[in-house]
Amino acid sequence: MAFRLHFFLVLACVSVSLGRMTKLHPLRTVITTLEKMKVNVEEEGRRERKEYQAFMCSCKKNIKENRKEIAEDRVEINKCKKSFQRSRDKHKRMKNELRSLRKERKKCRTDLRRAKAMKKKELKQDRKSKNQFKDNDKAVNGMMDKVHCGGKGGGKGGGKSGGKSGGKSGGK
Repeated sequence: MAFRLHFFLVLACVSVSLGRMTKLHPLRTVITTLEKMKVNVEEEGRRERKEYQAFMCSCKKNIKENRKEIAEDRVEINKCKKSFQRSRDKHKRMKNELRSLRKERKKCRTDLRRAKAMKKKELKQDRKSKNQFKDNDKAVNGMMDKVHCGGKGGGKGGGKSGGKSGGKSGGK
């Protein structure tokens, strides 16, 4: 940008000086033009120096602030890394625990199926046994009735002993 400005200044000065050269001495006009250019260039240099110093000052300030922010960010990054590692380790532990619990659940389900099958089988056997006991009780009761009745087929209470009591009512 500064180069373009210099170029236009030189071009303007040259065009102005060309117009005057026809009237003044050619060497004097060149010297005057150069002196004017010198003043303009020095003024422009002062402005650029001020801008440069302001820029450098802001850069130094920004660099200090950025270094401070970078240090804070590094601390935050390290905290996040540690937190992430803890979370990852916890996730691995939970995953392993879940895997072992699933295996245990599968084993428990298998055991439950076996227990249910055994219970069903036992209940079936118990019903059979109960029915057999009922049949046996009926048979025993029938035989007892026959024995008490003197072999005469009859029911309860008919016969000499007076029923099922069998003489036990007498006491001690």
